[in-house]
Amino acid sequence: MEQAASLTSLMIVVGIAFVIPILLHRLKWHAMPVVVAEIIAGLIIGKSGLDLVAEDPWLNLLSLLGFIYLMFLSGVEIDFSSFRPRSGKQAAGPNPVFLSAVLFAVILLLSYVMSLGLVRLGFVGEPYLMTLIIATISLGV
Repeated sequence: MEQAASLTSLMIVVGIAFVIPILLHRLKWHAMPVVVAEIIAGLIIGKSGLDLVAEDPWLNLLSLLGFIYLMFLSGVEIDFSSFRPRSGKQAAGPNPVFLSAVLFAVILLLSYVMSLGLVRLGFVGEPYLMTLIIATISLGV
């Protein structure tokens, strides 16, 4: 019976993944990326929502592949021309790579200070792990 539940969950996920792009195209919702709509649909049918899907090794593999694909797509969107040295009138602004490195260092420092505060309050036991978590979340935001 467990195999049937596993197959049902897999078919629900595959069906939703098939229907979402078609639905977005029919409704002309071009502002919302398909990946975002599929993540929202996954939240709705998963444990956070209606709990229609049971945890399964195949679904774990599919979710990992989906995450890897999402990271690949975000990497494809990088505009590498912004890393080239500027010339002429555009050279007056700061170097984007240097500015990003400085901002990252500031975010890392602020995250460390915040994690030390959380350790002092007793909410967290490991300040370095919390520093990485806060810094990673703030960069994503």
